Amino acid sequence: PIPIDFNWDHDRYTKAGMAGEFIHGLGYSFNKDPAFRYCSGRISTKFGIDTYENLWMDSCQMSGGSSGGPWVMDMDSNGRGTVISVNSWGYASSTGMGGPVFDTRAGGQAECLMKRAMGARFRDVKNRGIVVDDC
Repeated sequence: PIPIDFNWDHDRYTKAGMAGEFIHGLGYSFNKDPAFRYCSGRISTKFGIDTYENLWMDSCQMSGGSSGGPWVMDMDSNGRGTVISVNSWGYASSTGMGGPVFDTRAGGQAECLMKRAMGARFRDVKNRGIVVDDC
């Protein structure tokens, strides 16, 4: 499996006065269906809503349908790297893709959610799904 870094510090670059981490975003963009797509570039942050700071890849041109695709840092020539976020949202009128901050130290809930999902037994959630309300 591809590793997921729940403690990746997205602030380390801005604190050092450098541009953000270079990453690859992967997914199946509706406007290019069925072709597998990617975008790459340095990330920054953006507030999609006033209370939540997202990671932001300004150069990404993927559209709806690519949600959930991984953001991979340190990708090697075999396509392996570490997942630090996922495609989540963008503006209809301009390029760019936002993704959630996974960093548990910064208040991210992704690690807790993943642990709950991985601990669920299929027979207990089959045809009903799972409700996680304790993260």
